Amino acid sequence: MAWPSCLFRVFRGSASLFRVIRVIRGSSVWRYWPLSRLTAGRKTFRRDNFWKIARSEVDSGPDKRKILHGSKRNARTPVAARPLFILPCRANWFDKAFLFNTLFQAMTVGFDLQGHRGARGLRPENTLAAFEAALDCGVTSIETDVRGTKDGVIVLYHDCRLTPSLCRPVGMADTVAPLPTSTIGELPLAELRRWIVDRNPIPADFPDQVAAAPQLGASFAKRRGMHAYAIPTLAELFAFIDAYAGAEGASSGKTPAQRASAARVILDLEVKRLPFFEDEAAARRTEDALLETVRTASWVGRCRIRSFDHRAVARLLRAEPQLIGGVLVAGTAPLQPAGLAIATGAALYCPDYRFLDGEQVRAVHEAGRRVVPWTPNDPEEWRRLLAWGVDGITTDYPDRLAQFLKV
Repeated sequence: MAWPSCLFRVFRGSASLFRVIRVIRGSSVWRYWPLSRLTAGRKTFRRDNFWKIARSEVDSGPDKRKILHGSKRNARTPVAARPLFILPCRANWFDKAFLFNTLFQAMTVGFDLQGHRGARGLRPENTLAAFEAALDCGVTSIETDVRGTKDGVIVLYHDCRLTPSLCRPVGMADTVAPLPTSTIGELPLAELRRWIVDRNPIPADFPDQVAAAPQLGASFAKRRGMHAYAIPTLAELFAFIDAYAGAEGASSGKTPAQRASAARVILDLEVKRLPFFEDEAAARRTEDALLETVRTASWVGRCRIRSFDHRAVARLLRAEPQLIGGVLVAGTAPLQPAGLAIATGAALYCPDYRFLDGEQVRAVHEAGRRVVPWTPNDPEEWRRLLAWGVDGITTDYPDRLAQFLKV
């Protein structure tokens, strides 16, 4: 049986093919062994055969290799994320997701400075103000929580219900009003827009959080007829980042460096779900709406998908192999941490930092995956994680971490 079709990737821009091959060749991931476990009858694709194919030393014979170009990326996509790629001619969804996520590791350089829920330590979480604060800090990525409403709109909110520690009615300052008992998924967007999220639920942990709306966020919201602290939709976040990176950001005093960083920023979308309490059909509708929103905005190349429900990540990667996946882990140190990412087809292993150690980081790196723990906020914690070689950190204080990395 002929080997699978050509398995190398040509990168545009500064990342050379030689450099990428060298990175992959030094990694144990460049085998097809996960596919042989998931797909009956598949042979192991060993590295030696990959190098023969890459050097065109193997006669393709009757099973000629086919070049399958990915869909054109939007012009806003960062250079390093705009590859031409070659996949097996009979690739299934897992082949594509596995290869795309594996090769993502080879092309990804630098440290991922990620703001948690925007910048929760500086502004109320998952709001335009929090996202603006994160962009001001020059983050490389922003983590935010996504949920689907009753009318199929993807909104950015962490909890399954509106909570009094975060929300209050529009126009009713310092008022504890009765909140809807329905979940976010049971409420339409119009109902959610009657509430704003400008409260600090944990003042002891986030004493520096302020609720004053920054200039750009306030003007952006006003033009769209929404409160500056309304629960935003994912589509509005896409538009807000574009505005920040463009002329509106310049007129609001954003520096060229800040706007250039915003034009490259990645969104790490956490799909929220508690399977015991949430209907499977509703979860699938949310995933479909999420993909439609990302594709409509041409942000596929600048979005990552993560979840504690690893099945949701796998399904989304199956539906859109060009997405980058991440598996979230909390409250445990898995026996095989890399296996969770590999089985899902994900590129990122995202654990609770309190359950991480150097041994796990090494194991994940040996499998060719990246480690981005959440959410350490103390410099001593950052120092230990950096010593272990983590590839990024998700923090509530991206401003402090950015300064720490400079020092």
